[in-house]
Amino acid sequence: MTRQFSGVWPILSIVCTEQVNALRMKTIYWIRQMIRRNVLTIPNALSLARLFGVPLLFFLVHLEQIAWFIGWYLFLGFTDFLDGKLARLWNQTSRLGSHLDSLGDVAYYLATAWFFLQLFPGYLKPNIVWIVVLALVAGAAVGMSWYRTGRITFVHTWLNQANGAFVVAAFLLSFYGDTTHLIRIVLIMASAGFAEIFLIFLRFGDVHPDTRTIFHMQEKQF
Repeated sequence: MTRQFSGVWPILSIVCTEQVNALRMKTIYWIRQMIRRNVLTIPNALSLARLFGVPLLFFLVHLEQIAWFIGWYLFLGFTDFLDGKLARLWNQTSRLGSHLDSLGDVAYYLATAWFFLQLFPGYLKPNIVWIVVLALVAGAAVGMSWYRTGRITFVHTWLNQANGAFVVAAFLLSFYGDTTHLIRIVLIMASAGFAEIFLIFLRFGDVHPDTRTIFHMQEKQF
């Protein structure tokens, strides 16, 4: 186990300083905006907890505290499920909240990808083709978002939300057995999710981050 985790710590400073800290600075700006507008709601606080909680995962891995790591990882994943649900239940949805949710998701799932690479490379190697496909489709979706709206927007479609749950499940199950085939299924589904987002931006341009499916957008046109 020690040898398995030994390569994580030298990269930790790079991840924290260049990626997580960049997201943190942007989040501090949004926090100030929320305080100014009096919109620091519980759903938004959950999104912030996910974003600021990600760095702790790296320290837990370095300390080889696997039980604590899994527990904290599950908690952060639960905030991803809960923040949107509560925002809709309590009528507290907003573009600001959607942006915070997206920032938390980016940090959480980038960290998940990193941990997959560090802890379970043997499960990823047979799926390298599908990893490349996902990277290309996701890049195309982000590029289309920028082209059509002038900014990068992350859309929380139902398919992408389901894919998030499958990613978390596949990662946690990897601690207990071979998930090579499950990872392949998740990669294919994630590629389909980003392909849908690509088509949404291509056809409809600027859309709300909480757009559910491309079919919902088509129904609104009629």
